[in-house]
Amino acid sequence: MIKEKEINLFESWKNKPKETIIINNNEYIISHKNSSFVKDGIVNHSEWIKNENLKIMFFLKEAYYEQDSSLVEDINKKAPWGMWQKISQWIFGLEKTTENHIEPLIKKLYFAENNSFLQKIAIVNIKKSNGNSTSNMEEITAYAKADKDYIKKQIEIINPKIIICGNTYNFLKNILHEENLPHINENRFTIVDLFGEEVIIINYYHPANRYPDILNYYGLLAIYQQALKAKTIK
Repeated sequence: MIKEKEINLFESWKNKPKETIIINNNEYIISHKNSSFVKDGIVNHSEWIKNENLKIMFFLKEAYYEQDSSLVEDINKKAPWGMWQKISQWIFGLEKTTENHIEPLIKKLYFAENNSFLQKIAIVNIKKSNGNSTSNMEEITAYAKADKDYIKKQIEIINPKIIICGNTYNFLKNILHEENLPHINENRFTIVDLFGEEVIIINYYHPANRYPDILNYYGLLAIYQQALKAKTIK
């Protein structure tokens, strides 16, 4: 059922009429019909349903492909590459983190060969077409404005319990403004009611950042641990 909703949404999204968005006097023509449209979303639907209490969605900027593609199909077919190894580390830690425990990071080789962690997540990129290896933030803003309703619907279909923003929380706020998302606190997380669920939202570095793995790992898990404590108090 969820998969069908995703398929129908992407079909409509790909064929939506083109739209012109003006950002700082620069004109952006947003059209997906004749562009390299990249589908994302839930990587493995059976794993997603099974993982009821830890539904983690990554909210990122864009994926770089030169033709129509499916990011989730690529993730299913391949061992983790590039930043997906780092995300695998994060999932490993998030699964095992409690209010009183953070699991030590293990050797990176394990994550380079094992994509079982990626099977448990969902990915939503703001910019679905004509992705670049380096993001133009004005262009990302234009896509966020033009595709706001579609992105919001995609997140509603996914219905995550945890959202990890790759420095994209302000975009998420604008897309979901009806839910009145608060400013992220100094600990880089907030807890909100979203589509009938209590959701932890963390605004963290983009997973393609170049900080050492050990800093990325323990930094994220420390934030998540504080969110778990705050959720218990709440």
